[in-house]
Amino acid sequence: MAKRRKTTTNKTVTYGKNMVSPQGVAMYSYLAEPAEARDGMKEKFKVSLLFDADDPAFKKFEKILIAANEKHGSTEDSTLKEVDEDMVEYATEKNIQGITLGQPYVAFTTGKGPIPVVDATGEGTDEDIWAGDTARVQFNMCGWYFGKKSGVSCWLSGAQLIKTTREGLLTTSALDGVVEEEFDGDSATLDELLAD
Repeated sequence: MAKRRKTTTNKTVTYGKNMVSPQGVAMYSYLAEPAEARDGMKEKFKVSLLFDADDPAFKKFEKILIAANEKHGSTEDSTLKEVDEDMVEYATEKNIQGITLGQPYVAFTTGKGPIPVVDATGEGTDEDIWAGDTARVQFNMCGWYFGKKSGVSCWLSGAQLIKTTREGLLTTSALDGVVEEEFDGDSATLDELLAD
């Protein structure tokens, strides 16, 4: 009789709940309606945030992402990515300024939506976040295993529109100091990640 082969269970591990990202420039934003499914994948609500690599809040966030991937033993770098030529071309088509090749970004996704959006004061809004807007998101950082692959994903749960490129909408320029600038994730979990 042949021995039964042991298989890996597909599961997730949570590294941080209700975390808040640093501010970034939004790209590929689908918060009210999911993006179309491609290559047999399910439809997803999502937004990518592009960050300034020199921003101290981003540097702290980057350390947390790297630490989570190292602790999880990730085989796939699914969290922190760099802007490629297609993204630069998309930004140029959409007239979005300041996007550069190699700029760091994180894609935040979820299968559940629509995603609630608040404005710069923290009040709920019907406004969506568009490509080029400045935003930050609330998310859960979870490690995943799928067969022999593993990685860390940022699962989107909420978004904040901080500054828009569209005319006539409230932006932080009129609300100096209202939006907290520093990254403020779940400190107990983050301290554990950074201690290893």
